[in-house]
Amino acid sequence: MFCIFAIVFSSADLSIAINAIIYQYLTATGKLQLFILKDTSMSSLAIVGFLASIFSIINQFPQAIKVFRTQDTHSLSLVMYCIVVVAITLWLVYGIMLKDGPLIWANALSLVPIIYIFIIKMKNTILGIDKLTI
Repeated sequence: MFCIFAIVFSSADLSIAINAIIYQYLTATGKLQLFILKDTSMSSLAIVGFLASIFSIINQFPQAIKVFRTQDTHSLSLVMYCIVVVAITLWLVYGIMLKDGPLIWANALSLVPIIYIFIIKMKNTILGIDKLTI
Protein backbone atom coordinates (compact mmCIF):
# COMPACT_ATOMS: atom_id res chain seq x y z
CA MET A 1 0.00 0.00 0.00
CA PHE A 2 1.25 3.46 -0.79
CA CYS A 3 0.02 6.94 -0.10
CA ILE A 4 0.71 10.33 -1.68
CA PHE A 5 -0.26 13.66 -0.21
CA ALA A 6 0.18 16.58 -2.60
CA ILE A 7 -0.89 20.18 -2.66
CA VAL A 8 -1.50 21.19 -6.25
CA PHE A 9 -0.88 24.87 -7.02
CA SER A 10 -0.48 24.66 -10.80
CA SER A 11 -0.60 22.23 -13.71
CA ALA A 12 3.15 21.67 -13.24
CA ASP A 13 2.52 20.67 -9.61
CA LEU A 14 -0.28 18.38 -10.78
CA SER A 15 2.06 16.74 -13.29
CA ILE A 16 4.71 16.22 -10.61
CA ALA A 17 2.10 14.75 -8.24
CA ILE A 18 0.85 12.38 -10.94
CA ASN A 19 4.43 11.29 -11.70
CA ALA A 20 5.06 10.63 -8.01
CA ILE A 21 1.88 8.58 -7.70
CA ILE A 22 2.71 6.52 -10.79
CA TYR A 23 6.30 6.00 -9.60
CA GLN A 24 5.19 4.89 -6.14
CA TYR A 25 2.57 2.55 -7.60
CA LEU A 26 5.09 0.98 -9.98
CA THR A 27 7.67 0.63 -7.24
CA ALA A 28 5.15 -0.86 -4.79
CA THR A 29 3.82 -3.36 -7.32
CA GLY A 30 7.24 -4.32 -8.69
CA LYS A 31 6.32 -3.16 -12.18
CA LEU A 32 8.97 -0.46 -12.43
CA GLN A 33 11.07 -2.60 -14.76
CA LEU A 34 8.39 -2.13 -17.45
CA PHE A 35 9.58 1.43 -17.90
CA ILE A 36 13.26 0.74 -18.42
CA LEU A 37 14.29 1.06 -22.05
CA LYS A 38 15.86 -2.11 -23.41
CA ASP A 39 17.89 -0.38 -26.12
CA THR A 40 19.72 2.78 -25.10
CA SER A 41 20.96 3.69 -28.59
CA MET A 42 18.97 6.50 -30.19
CA SER A 43 18.00 5.37 -33.68
CA SER A 44 16.04 7.68 -35.94
CA LEU A 45 12.95 5.64 -35.08
CA ALA A 46 13.55 6.20 -31.36
CA ILE A 47 14.14 9.93 -31.90
CA VAL A 48 10.87 10.30 -33.83
CA GLY A 49 9.03 8.34 -31.15
CA PHE A 50 10.59 10.44 -28.39
CA LEU A 51 9.68 13.71 -30.13
CA ALA A 52 6.13 12.47 -30.78
CA SER A 53 5.83 11.61 -27.07
CA ILE A 54 7.07 15.03 -25.97
CA PHE A 55 4.68 16.88 -28.27
CA SER A 56 1.80 14.60 -27.26
CA ILE A 57 2.47 15.40 -23.63
CA ILE A 58 2.77 19.18 -24.01
CA ASN A 59 0.13 19.85 -26.70
CA GLN A 60 -2.75 20.42 -24.27
CA PHE A 61 -0.87 22.28 -21.54
CA PRO A 62 -1.27 25.77 -23.09
CA GLN A 63 -5.06 25.25 -23.25
CA ALA A 64 -5.14 23.84 -19.72
CA ILE A 65 -3.17 26.81 -18.39
CA LYS A 66 -5.57 29.21 -20.11
CA VAL A 67 -8.58 27.37 -18.68
CA PHE A 68 -6.94 27.33 -15.24
CA ARG A 69 -6.37 31.09 -15.32
CA THR A 70 -9.72 32.13 -16.82
CA GLN A 71 -12.05 29.21 -16.04
CA ASP A 72 -13.50 29.98 -19.50
CA THR A 73 -14.43 26.91 -21.55
CA HIS A 74 -17.18 28.48 -23.64
CA SER A 75 -15.44 27.92 -26.99
CA LEU A 76 -14.34 24.35 -26.23
CA SER A 77 -16.29 21.34 -27.47
CA LEU A 78 -17.42 18.97 -24.72
CA VAL A 79 -17.96 16.18 -27.27
CA MET A 80 -14.42 16.60 -28.60
CA TYR A 81 -12.94 16.37 -25.10
CA CYS A 82 -15.07 13.27 -24.38
CA ILE A 83 -13.64 11.65 -27.51
CA VAL A 84 -10.07 12.72 -26.69
CA VAL A 85 -10.31 11.37 -23.12
CA VAL A 86 -11.54 8.01 -24.42
CA ALA A 87 -8.93 7.89 -27.22
CA ILE A 88 -5.95 8.74 -24.99
CA THR A 89 -7.18 6.33 -22.31
CA LEU A 90 -7.38 3.56 -24.90
CA TRP A 91 -3.85 4.38 -26.08
CA LEU A 92 -2.74 4.18 -22.44
CA VAL A 93 -4.40 0.77 -22.00
CA TYR A 94 -2.82 -0.38 -25.27
CA GLY A 95 0.60 0.71 -24.03
CA ILE A 96 0.05 -1.12 -20.73
CA MET A 97 -0.97 -4.26 -22.60
CA LEU A 98 2.19 -4.03 -24.73
CA LYS A 99 4.28 -3.13 -21.68
CA ASP A 100 5.65 -0.21 -23.71
CA GLY A 101 7.01 2.35 -21.23
CA PRO A 102 7.27 5.37 -23.54
CA LEU A 103 3.74 4.79 -24.85
CA ILE A 104 2.43 4.48 -21.30
CA TRP A 105 4.21 7.60 -20.03
CA ALA A 106 3.27 9.75 -23.02
CA ASN A 107 -0.41 8.91 -22.75
CA ALA A 108 -0.59 8.98 -18.94
CA LEU A 109 0.96 12.44 -18.85
CA SER A 110 -1.14 13.62 -21.80
CA LEU A 111 -4.26 12.77 -19.82
CA VAL A 112 -3.38 15.24 -17.06
CA PRO A 113 -4.26 18.48 -18.89
CA ILE A 114 -6.95 16.81 -21.01
CA ILE A 115 -8.86 15.50 -18.00
CA TYR A 116 -8.45 18.84 -16.21
CA ILE A 117 -9.97 20.70 -19.18
CA PHE A 118 -12.71 18.06 -19.48
CA ILE A 119 -13.64 18.40 -15.79
CA ILE A 120 -13.81 22.20 -15.95
CA LYS A 121 -15.86 22.03 -19.17
CA MET A 122 -18.26 19.54 -17.54
CA LYS A 123 -18.53 21.75 -14.44
CA ASN A 124 -19.26 24.84 -16.54
CA THR A 125 -21.84 22.93 -18.58
CA ILE A 126 -23.58 21.52 -15.49
CA LEU A 127 -23.64 24.96 -13.83
CA GLY A 128 -25.16 26.47 -16.98
CA ILE A 129 -22.16 28.69 -17.71
CA ASP A 130 -21.65 26.84 -21.01
CA LYS A 131 -24.33 25.42 -23.27
CA LEU A 132 -24.33 21.74 -24.16
CA THR A 133 -23.38 21.87 -27.83
CA ILE A 134 -21.30 19.84 -30.22
